[in-house]
Amino acid sequence: MAIRSKSKLHNVKDVPQYSRSPIEKCGKGVTKVEDRTVVNPGDFNYAGTDNGLVNMTASIPMSLQRMQFHLKLFNYYTALSKDSNEDKESFLHLPSVTNTKASDVDVGCGYFRQRKYLERRKKYTDEGKKVQESESAPVASIDMAIRNFRAKYDQRRSLRDFYNSPKIINKKRHVEIQQHRYRHHLCRRERLELKHSENKLSSKKPLILFIGDRGTGTGSRIKGFRKYGGKWKQNINGEAVNVCITNECNTSQTCIFCFSPLTNPRIPGKKEEVTNKPRDALSALAIALVGLSSVMFGAAPPPFYNLSQITAEHYTTIKSDFCTRRDDLAATL
Repeated sequence: MAIRSKSKLHNVKDVPQYSRSPIEKCGKGVTKVEDRTVVNPGDFNYAGTDNGLVNMTASIPMSLQRMQFHLKLFNYYTALSKDSNEDKESFLHLPSVTNTKASDVDVGCGYFRQRKYLERRKKYTDEGKKVQESESAPVASIDMAIRNFRAKYDQRRSLRDFYNSPKIINKKRHVEIQQHRYRHHLCRRERLELKHSENKLSSKKPLILFIGDRGTGTGSRIKGFRKYGGKWKQNINGEAVNVCITNECNTSQTCIFCFSPLTNPRIPGKKEEVTNKPRDALSALAIALVGLSSVMFGAAPPPFYNLSQITAEHYTTIKSDFCTRRDDLAATL
């Protein structure tokens, strides 16, 4: 798995400013963050999305004021040789998070009712009891597995008639139509919540959504509900707004306030002392920080990448102009 994950990571290198296409206010689509840039950052709203397991996605808004705040923290802790406890609690709270759970999609699309209907048919009908009996035969050896396979093969017509009855086919068609409608409605509601989540974000400005490049998995069921993965969510959002795929290397393992590696201690027998951190929200905010930094400066903060590819001094140089333009920044907020 480590080799497979490493092979999917793309190399980080400084992309010339003139070779990146600017993001238009009326633009749409899904592109890589390394290929895009923004000419006027104050013309857009920004948000980051992190893909998880229980929470299928967690989205959080990012404003230019918060971007400047994190860049100042980066300059502050980069210059120090040890941690400092300077009072910065005034801006440490996280904005409102928009969570999309797989269970919501499971219920909204109709898959939950379809599965319950099949379970009732297997439990209360004679045809369903025969199907359940043939499917739940125990397997203790290879010979028993072969016998079960042959028995199911002989009963293939009854299994086919049970799962492909006209009523089941109509329910499957209804679920497919409902799924298409619900997914578009879900993505639209998420975009509206991101625009109206903070007073600093204007609902009239177009949204740029930064999404991690790892994606979500598909297939298995986790904690009792189906797991909906794939790229359908970013493709649907790409039909309405600009979606930039961002490298999420170390975004869930780096603190966005002190830019040091995160440690999550677990003390056995002392659950009351363990603090539950909003990991998905922090990862989504880190993805927004990395994506916005990439489209503005052409590079992400060094803690999220290998320091041999981009040094802290070089990153401080290319973003120093943004941190010192306080008057221009206040005019855009």
